[in-house]
Amino acid sequence: MEALVIIIVSAAGMLGAMAVFAPLAPRIGLLDHPDEVRKLHDGAIPLIGGPALLLVLLAAIALFADAFASAGVLAGVAALTVLIGSVDDCLDLSPSGRLLFMLGLAGLVTLFGGVSITHLGDLAGTGSDLPLGWLGPWITVGAIAAAMNAFNMLDGTDGQASGLALVAAAAIAGSALLAGAALPPIALVLLGALPVFLVFNHMPAGAALPKSFLGDSGALLLGLLTGWLLISSAQAPAGWLDPVTVLWFAAVPLFDTLFVMSYRMLHRRSPLSPDRNHVHHLLQDYGFSRLATLVMVLASAAVFAAAGLALQRLNAPEVLSFLTLFGLFLGYLSAALYLHRRRPFTDTGSMKAIEVDTEDRKVASSST
Repeated sequence: MEALVIIIVSAAGMLGAMAVFAPLAPRIGLLDHPDEVRKLHDGAIPLIGGPALLLVLLAAIALFADAFASAGVLAGVAALTVLIGSVDDCLDLSPSGRLLFMLGLAGLVTLFGGVSITHLGDLAGTGSDLPLGWLGPWITVGAIAAAMNAFNMLDGTDGQASGLALVAAAAIAGSALLAGAALPPIALVLLGALPVFLVFNHMPAGAALPKSFLGDSGALLLGLLTGWLLISSAQAPAGWLDPVTVLWFAAVPLFDTLFVMSYRMLHRRSPLSPDRNHVHHLLQDYGFSRLATLVMVLASAAVFAAAGLALQRLNAPEVLSFLTLFGLFLGYLSAALYLHRRRPFTDTGSMKAIEVDTEDRKVASSST
């Protein structure tokens, strides 16, 4: 019953928070203005998804404090994330500066939040978990920062980052139900709040509800919460998932990040440099509409999550699950390269196309 109450309270809170923050956005400078070059949306769009989600999270922690582990740390780090993200929305931080902030926030979570990757499961096929020892905290910091960066990168078209976080939250909640584990309250907050945000996010100009964007603050917060959820669900003391299953739940952000960064480095560019090689760019440039692209991306994420959970429920060896996922990643690489070559412009030309992209609001600094 408490789980349902958290979902309902989060949905109602998100509706109220979005309605309150929308008229306040112009006063505090949280607006995304069209510039007739890269930002071609109609009118100034409030960047309020992050502050609204933070308010909902803080309210849930206050009302259901006993349900949250490390509630104080979660509240503090989430607030810092939205603060830094909002500064980025207003001032456009450099990619390297944003990366340092993400690593610092991930360090706080690892040091004080009780979130730590201590083993990789039975990837060696020996029947025992593969321990990480002293590498565990460092890998945890890298994983959380990578999740934040991945969601920030994927916030390039309406509903994509929030939709992927919603799929991950649903997969975590569903797996907990099947395992008889306690439902993670962070997942419940996301299950309540994100559908409401998606309604605002997809509003047309002039609608009764104001169209709104996540902003960097919202994308970074979603990455933080999703990373926290995924790690906690697969590690002691209360983990119920195999670590490899978590990778299935995050397959789309993981595949996208690995591909774009590898491609940049192979072409002797900084992994933080801008380009149009993200999954939504590839599909849209191939000719799919933004809505069709969103449906394909979210459906793929749901299929990956279901497949990973099915393998665990069938007691498939973890090494087999990992090799299957790796094979699918190789297939993704092949498909991504095929779509890249079928474009009407080369990769060099794609840098010019960045200027007319309508959804990557800060592609030169955040599409990394």
